[in-house]
Parts: sequence; structure tokens; C-alpha cells
Amino acid sequence: MEGLFQVAALSLLTLVINIPMGFWRALARKFSIQWFVAIHVFVPVIILMRLKGGISDSAIPLLIVAALVGQATGVRVCRMADNRSR
Repeated sequence: MEGLFQVAALSLLTLVINIPMGFWRALARKFSIQWFVAIHVFVPVIILMRLKGGISDSAIPLLIVAALVGQATGVRVCRMADNRSR
């Protein structure tokens, strides 16, 4: 059960960390350095936390999905904020 809690906590953290990165990515020019960094800046941090937490490789697909959902949420929030400012 402890392993399940660790995977859930890291997945939630991955999602939350990627929301502001998705917001930033939405403001960056596509395929620019800034866009690339917004997508990849926290990947090494998530990998390190997974390894230090003793979380197995089987959690990687879940973490990828959490990162993608976080990025998509950030883009959506950015677009909503842009529409409200008009």
C-alpha cells in the first residue's frame, strides 16, 4: 500500500508541476527553445524523485499521462485567461 501512495503522490505532483509549465508553453512560440524548456524542464526532477522514492519503472506510463494532463490543463487555463482579458 505504501508503494501505491508514493505512485499516487508523485503522479499528482507531476500533474501540478506541469500546469504552470503548460501555461508558459502556451505563451511561447512553437518549437522555440522556450517551448522546449517548458515541456522538458521538470523531466529530470520527476525521474530523480521516482528513483529516490524507489518507484518502479511500471509507474512511468502513469507519470507521462500525468505530465501530459498537466501540460494540457495549463494550456487550457492560459487560453481561458486570454479570452477573459479581451
